[in-house]
Amino acid sequence: GGALLVGPARTPWQEFVVAIGGPITHIFMILFALLFYIPLGGQVVPGMFLPFFSDRPFFIYLLTNKWHLLFIYYFVEIQAILFLFNMAMLAYPMDGGRVLRAILWHFYGPHKGTIITCKVAKVFAVLMILWGLIDMDLFLMLIGAFVYFQADSTQKLHLMISNPWQGRDPYYYAEPRYPPPEESVERDESFEKELDRILEKVHQEGLQSLTWREKRFLKKASKHYKEKGS
Repeated sequence: GGALLVGPARTPWQEFVVAIGGPITHIFMILFALLFYIPLGGQVVPGMFLPFFSDRPFFIYLLTNKWHLLFIYYFVEIQAILFLFNMAMLAYPMDGGRVLRAILWHFYGPHKGTIITCKVAKVFAVLMILWGLIDMDLFLMLIGAFVYFQADSTQKLHLMISNPWQGRDPYYYAEPRYPPPEESVERDESFEKELDRILEKVHQEGLQSLTWREKRFLKKASKHYKEKGS
């Protein structure tokens, strides 16, 4: 399941709704399947929803050739596993990580919230890689590697630019100057809006989606803050 995104999220609530849309779809599919499963005499047991419980009805249906109940049972079990995996893995950009980012965004702002989320994601990624090595699961190791590098690049992007841009045009690089307070506030707000737009575009569409002007802005801003901090 998934949610269609027609533009970058501009508020924590929008990010939360889009992120939770995919996992909620699995819940609706489970409920829909149970509407047929229960009237047909199927047994509702914890093993349908939690993979670490016994699958006794599954084997009973298999041995008694009740293929219709077997199919629905297996369908519900798969949907439950997908829901748990998406929500339990707080690894951005997976759904659980995006939900965490939306919550942290609400309390800490988009930049700090994303940085914290990426740090959590990198921990989960390392655990997935280690578990894959122990279990000899190449697919799990590949997922862990993807999550780690994606989270690391996103974290570096947010760390690269953490202060307002001083120029009038956010795409124009100039030495910092000291305008009147009212003008400075207006420029800071303009910068924050443009920066949020670009970073959200990166989150949703990837770095390759940026135009050359947007890439130039990020590069020059990074150079500016490095010189400022030295």
